[in-house]
Amino acid sequence: MNFRAWTASVVGLFAAMPTAAQDVALLRQKLRTIERLAVSPKPSENLERDLAKNVAELIKARPEEPAAMFWLGDVLERQGKRDDALNVWRRSLAMKSLLPDIEINPIRAKAAARVSQSLLGRNDGAGAEASALQSMELDPSSAAGPMALLESSLRTGKLTAAVATIHDAADRQGAKAPAVRVIYHEALARVGEWAKLAAELDRLSPEERRPEDYHHFKGRLAEIAGRAEEAFLWNYLASVGGAENLPTTLRSRDFIDKARFKEESAIPAGLLPYVRALSALDRGDVNPDRRTAGLKLPTSDAEPARLAGRYLQARCAAAASEENVESTWRELLKDDPYFPPIYCGLAEAIETTRPESEEIGQLVAKAESMSPTNGKVREHSRMGARFRPTKEGAVALSVEPDTAWGRYPLHAGDEIVELDDKKLADLPVHHRMAYVRLFVGGRVVYKPKSFSNTVERDLELMLFD
Repeated sequence: MNFRAWTASVVGLFAAMPTAAQDVALLRQKLRTIERLAVSPKPSENLERDLAKNVAELIKARPEEPAAMFWLGDVLERQGKRDDALNVWRRSLAMKSLLPDIEINPIRAKAAARVSQSLLGRNDGAGAEASALQSMELDPSSAAGPMALLESSLRTGKLTAAVATIHDAADRQGAKAPAVRVIYHEALARVGEWAKLAAELDRLSPEERRPEDYHHFKGRLAEIAGRAEEAFLWNYLASVGGAENLPTTLRSRDFIDKARFKEESAIPAGLLPYVRALSALDRGDVNPDRRTAGLKLPTSDAEPARLAGRYLQARCAAAASEENVESTWRELLKDDPYFPPIYCGLAEAIETTRPESEEIGQLVAKAESMSPTNGKVREHSRMGARFRPTKEGAVALSVEPDTAWGRYPLHAGDEIVELDDKKLADLPVHHRMAYVRLFVGGRVVYKPKSFSNTVERDLELMLFD
């Protein structure tokens, strides 16, 4: 036997086998893809199908991985198979994971919370309460357990005890768990402790005043007090600045939609400038007709009119390609450094004049660190690619596998020159990049990296809320 050849073949065999670290990296990559698909509040049929496909692939590769089992339960529940989903989630809680505890425990906590919700649907209040408490123990910083406990308390009649438990959890975690604080404030609203809620909000430091929490509940307080304009503006700030994985942001969005989509005569006069600006902005970022030019928002030194008016004014100026937009965003960021969409606005303004500036990526990364599921933040990567404007279109800076652009496939360095019937070079940079980021499928013409010829092919339609 040729020992050297045998040794080389064995070494080659082991070199080809994935290491444990590679297995974990692949698992994390797949989970990021699944989470991106699942985060949409109202996913389309295509998104649901894509989510199910990715989860099936993960289950096939890792049938005993609790993170995969959690998402299998999620897909089963979406398909109406609630009993199967409950069984899967229960099984997942006892499984060992490739991921370290700091990563898998938050997923287990979500599984326990889903068990709680399922048991609540079966009128098992005691079981729901136990699973909610298990969720809180697995991940004290997650909102999933406290929300499940709050819901179960409405069935068990232990609302006062649940509010106290959630208050203690929020106090223990403090700024480390802003989502738990949101649920505590929601609990105070549920029991009608409005004065206490107002006092709790006033205690928050500026950096703790997150849109899905502070702005949302300020809006709720204004609603209760009958201050319509104030309620609208606080809820608007929550709807555009909040994290979409929390129900408060979605409630604020629904509030704004109901308030603005009605006959103009039914809208209070004080709200008309804001409603008109929002209507103009609905397509203003992708349509270069400067429909937002000349729109003036009320100015105020008092919140929420101060931030809402300045933010909308900056957005209108950007959509109208007005001068000095970058300085407008910088002034706004200086005064309000805790509102994630402002970082995106400044990044997009710099992009129009200095597309190779490193500050663009730094600003978007800062916004992502503050609120990764915020709608404006998600625009920059929700289809799986990041772009930079070029003379003829937009070049892909990075493309994640297992995403819409990754499966297309688009690669880093490929340059998109047409989308649907639009030549990107014909659009001003602001509108071009907004169009690229908001594009969800259709005709694509691009130049592969290092080639001058173009390729034309359709990108599968993906609909987001």
